[in-house]
Amino acid sequence: MKTITLLFSSLLLVASNATAAPRYYFNQIGVSNLTGNTISNLEVQVGKHELTCDTVNNNGYCHTMFGKRPYPQEPIEMSWKDSDGKQQKQELNPGLPATLSPGGTLKLLLDIQQDNSVKWDLKQDGFRN
Repeated sequence: MKTITLLFSSLLLVASNATAAPRYYFNQIGVSNLTGNTISNLEVQVGKHELTCDTVNNNGYCHTMFGKRPYPQEPIEMSWKDSDGKQQKQELNPGLPATLSPGGTLKLLLDIQQDNSVKWDLKQDGFRN
């Protein structure tokens, strides 16, 4: 009876671990302004974390750092005013590249392009935390 109970418990443990999604963490959000002009009122919302900058000059960088947090795999909301004062909004839904290892800390990097499109990248620290 002990053998059956042990076998059943082991199978249950393996099954529960096999269905659990790996956890990814991040600690930084950064935005590069590559528009060719100064932008203003930049706001980025990533889960519960927010990045705001009043002004970001051309080729400037705005960023925030915080403690290691679970990476929210949900859409990212961005908004800013371009050099003409027009409000720009983007919603991004970056997937996690297969090359990333669970447990390492990520940096979310966003580049606002000249046509007001946004390119994103997730960079991972070279070591596990």
